[in-house]
Amino acid sequence: MKKENPSLDEIFDQLNLLAGQTVMLSSNVMRIWGEYRRYHNDYSPRKIINCVQERITSSGTLLLPAYSWDFCHGKGFDYWNTPSETGSLARVALKMDGFLRTHHPICSYAVWGKECDFFVGLDNKSSWGEGSPFYYLHHLGADFIFFDVSFFEGLTFVHYVEESVGVPYRYIKNFTDHYVDEDGVDSIRTYSMYVRDYDADITYDGELEEFWWKNQMVDKEINCYGVKIRKIPAKAAFDVIKEDILHNRCRHFAHYKGQDHTKVERTE
Repeated sequence: MKKENPSLDEIFDQLNLLAGQTVMLSSNVMRIWGEYRRYHNDYSPRKIINCVQERITSSGTLLLPAYSWDFCHGKGFDYWNTPSETGSLARVALKMDGFLRTHHPICSYAVWGKECDFFVGLDNKSSWGEGSPFYYLHHLGADFIFFDVSFFEGLTFVHYVEESVGVPYRYIKNFTDHYVDEDGVDSIRTYSMYVRDYDADITYDGELEEFWWKNQMVDKEINCYGVKIRKIPAKAAFDVIKEDILHNRCRHFAHYKGQDHTKVERTE
């Protein structure tokens, strides 16, 4: 029988996480907090992180997005001081023992566990392309956990698939600015992102739940405290999104100018 007001431990037990798994956790922890604390006193961002750690153990790997757009806006990047702009959980994680930050100035991650040194050692110039953390999450068969975020709030992975396959509404753009590394050395560096072409008028539609379920992209969904918690395997997500790009012009997840006709040409 489903428990009406499960604890965080009971919620994460339902996700069936196993020792040795690689997991990326994307979250919005604010909305659940007010309702959850009416029934339990163990709520904290650290507790959410610990719940994943305890289940995948140190033989697994946990990543949390710690993105910042400063480097894109001429404000540079400081490895120790540029904060994550993608939720509070990554900022909490980076203060916890065992977590390190990857080095990309736009799309960095807080990482813990077995493959921590591997991810931190990556020198990818592309935010989402081959050799980026998403490339390895895909090929390692990682799971994404979305804690009260929609597919298109949390599934930045879609941009990795778009870049891997190629879409007419995005293009590679280089960004160059100051980069202060973990040793305090300031240098000028260049990194790239597969950015949207605003001439294509691209929008992403996060309401197509039936499509995702039909294609078995969602492995597990929990509804409690007015929020949805989902587990999505990276390989399943890649295959579903790739298929739609190649054979359906992205119609199930995106809308853009020229979608039903010819390729949109980018104008400078």
